[in-house]
Amino acid sequence: MHIGIDGRALSNWRGFGVYLRELLAEIDRLSKHQVTLFVDADQSQTTGALAALPQAWRRIILPPSGRSAFWREEMRLPRFYRDHPVDVFFHPDNNVCWHGRQPMVVTWHDSMVEMFPDYFFGRHPWRRTKGQLAHWLKLQLLRHAASRVITVSESSKRDLCRIGDVAPERVVVVHNGVHPRFRPPTDDTLADRLQQDHGLTPGYILYAGGLNPHKNVEALIRAYATLLDRPLGGTLPPLVLAGKLQDPENPYIVTSARQLQDLVRQLGLTARVHFLGYVPPDEHLVTLYQGAAMLVFPSLYEGFGLPVAEALACGTPVVTANRSSLPEVAGDAALLIDPTSVPELAGAMARLLTDPALAQQLREAGPRQAARFRWETTARQTLAVLEAAVAVQRTPAAAPAGSPTHTV
Repeated sequence: MHIGIDGRALSNWRGFGVYLRELLAEIDRLSKHQVTLFVDADQSQTTGALAALPQAWRRIILPPSGRSAFWREEMRLPRFYRDHPVDVFFHPDNNVCWHGRQPMVVTWHDSMVEMFPDYFFGRHPWRRTKGQLAHWLKLQLLRHAASRVITVSESSKRDLCRIGDVAPERVVVVHNGVHPRFRPPTDDTLADRLQQDHGLTPGYILYAGGLNPHKNVEALIRAYATLLDRPLGGTLPPLVLAGKLQDPENPYIVTSARQLQDLVRQLGLTARVHFLGYVPPDEHLVTLYQGAAMLVFPSLYEGFGLPVAEALACGTPVVTANRSSLPEVAGDAALLIDPTSVPELAGAMARLLTDPALAQQLREAGPRQAARFRWETTARQTLAVLEAAVAVQRTPAAAPAGSPTHTV
């Protein structure tokens, strides 16, 4: 089987990028299929993840954007892809493109655009209209042109079927994984590594993830501020926020980060709240999870929630939201709260700080829950979906795309 893969997310620093990098590493290990990666010109020179992939995998440089990203995606790329035929094309990051009769599989991580349109389209009428039109077209292509759609959680599948009107039988749930590096500490060097990597001592309250408004970090900061007035039986640990503060491609993140920093100053928490900036998903992030008294992840919406799964794997107690995919990922191994309730969020944090037995229970339960999510499993199931799409296409009496017979 010859697989064409849209590799543009390889340089993405968010969950899309982690997903693609881990998935490709496992596909390389598990299969001998021929692979062609389609990447942007700058990626072919600068992306370390691309260099780490097999040299036998063909790299094709995509044409530049030209007039607009919309024009490129819907007009230029379809013609370009037709000049480089494969057996099946895989879009791993919510992107969709017309491939004619060629089988196409899309991973649809979340329905964030529908949940938070202001973040993606802004409030300017023309920009909003243009963005919504482009997204509507993307959903139509997903509905009518995709042979299969993968979602990373049951929650994302429900959202896509409801919002995008995609038939449930065409959608396959393939959970994300957790890299084996995320594990409980196994030696007594944690304190030294924390000090060396981050200038921290163990026992802080941690948030790891984006600083976008839907991540609800403002509620976390406000909840943390209320803990100053609670009898916790000791000193309140510092709050550590690990999330990107600058992104030249997304000024909205810069604005959001500045608003959070202003809030910390207004609440008089400057000495207690530490903004670490972006921490790459390597051993530095592992150390950060391992040294935390808890991870607090009160996001209003997630397609999966990698930080929750990674923290659980490290044996770190977790407080997270009781909505979207997060209960699915956390299972019974975390405290679930209403993320819109600052008192409830503060109460869960206080429970973990004052109840050592509860904290230990969650430390033991976390790795068991996280063991359900393995990138090897993700890759095997993804390959099965790709192979099924090709098999249907090659069957002489194959039903048309969208038929209920398209199941794995």
